[in-house]
Amino acid sequence: MLGKKKMNIGNLMLVVLGVAIVVGLGMMFLKSYMMGHGMEKIWESINWLLFQDITAEGGAASIGLFYIVQSLFINALQLAVIPLVLTSISLGLCSISDTAKFGRIALKTVLGFLFFYLGGCILAIIASVLSINSGWFNVDMSALVTDTSTVGNYSVSNPLSILLKFVPSNILATWTVNNQILAVVFIAVVLGMCINLLGNELKTIKSLLEDLSKIVGKYIDFVINKCGPVCIFCMIVRTLALYGWEQISSLMHYMVVAFAVLILYWFILYPLLVCITCKVKPLPFFFKTFKVGMFAFSVNSSAATLPLNRKTCLTELGCNETITDFVLPTGATINMNGTAIEHVIAVAFIATVCGLDIPFMTYITIMLLAIGSSAGTPAIPNAGTVMLYATLTGAGFSSELAIMIYVLLLSLNKPIDMTVTALNVVGDAATACLVSASEGELNKDIYNS
Repeated sequence: MLGKKKMNIGNLMLVVLGVAIVVGLGMMFLKSYMMGHGMEKIWESINWLLFQDITAEGGAASIGLFYIVQSLFINALQLAVIPLVLTSISLGLCSISDTAKFGRIALKTVLGFLFFYLGGCILAIIASVLSINSGWFNVDMSALVTDTSTVGNYSVSNPLSILLKFVPSNILATWTVNNQILAVVFIAVVLGMCINLLGNELKTIKSLLEDLSKIVGKYIDFVINKCGPVCIFCMIVRTLALYGWEQISSLMHYMVVAFAVLILYWFILYPLLVCITCKVKPLPFFFKTFKVGMFAFSVNSSAATLPLNRKTCLTELGCNETITDFVLPTGATINMNGTAIEHVIAVAFIATVCGLDIPFMTYITIMLLAIGSSAGTPAIPNAGTVMLYATLTGAGFSSELAIMIYVLLLSLNKPIDMTVTALNVVGDAATACLVSASEGELNKDIYNS
């Protein structure tokens, strides 16, 4: 007798996400109820057992089961980021016999990123203007924050400094952290091109990279397929339990607009743009990348989502392997169009709350600053919100109240930041499709299957 057919990982992830959201919302309202009815001690016990950050001040005696699972899972994913980027790009370039093709791929990748950046920023500007004209952003927040000391903890450099990080000065130092992926991309490109040019003289190095790639692939399959469902459940439930309605209500006017624009771009515009540029149906792209976006939403890291995104692009969207192995690691570092959308709307909201007008040319300035600071944002959680400070002050909005609102947003922007990460990784997949199609190497049979 035949056994039951096993649910594939994509469908299993969707089921887990649905259950986790329901449970998480239940925990959110349970927390609100307990905190408002004199049951703080009971909630503190639940938090002590499940959600507490055991590394934070006051968490030394807590258990924090969900926090431990979350931390181990994210660390396990990030462990594979650098070897995956190194092997995938290097081996991909080994197979390119035409160096001019690599130049075309690199140029089209950058243009694809810029295309999606501009589309997102224009949509964000339109949404901001409509929100301001309708009075939606006219809220009084002057009494919400009284301490601006947090601002001093964040230092934002010139967005162009990302160019200085492209060529590392120490190869070993680059491989010991996960926030210098652009430098790893450079090393991988150099290694791959040298192996390509030297051919049989470097067969041992190439064989070593191939074996390492197999090990990384097997490791990633285990982490995502075996551990992913349980870990993602814990992460979503914990996030919703910690960031309740009462904490985010003061920023609701901004969050509603930002969330609506991000979802619109993710669910509708990305599939339509892929449809138009690649001459394919939009729905397969949406359904196949949905789990990638939700995975990124859960782990809140573009770099950690890279393995699943690569697998989806190759096996479900039909993207060319060489192109995918160049676009995705590069995109995980500089293609942060969701972050740019967040910046434009956040700056418009803060300026309006402060009673400041935003002329048309200021919107252009905000857009350019948003793209520049987003491209310099590390592929790590919450980095986009921190980099908002560069866009805000660069556009000239540096009053005391503006900084106060920024600090509040920095503290409570977690739901938007998670959605931004999802949009960023789907944008990487869209760019991989666009570049593959432009090279005539998008397998439409796989895409439509």
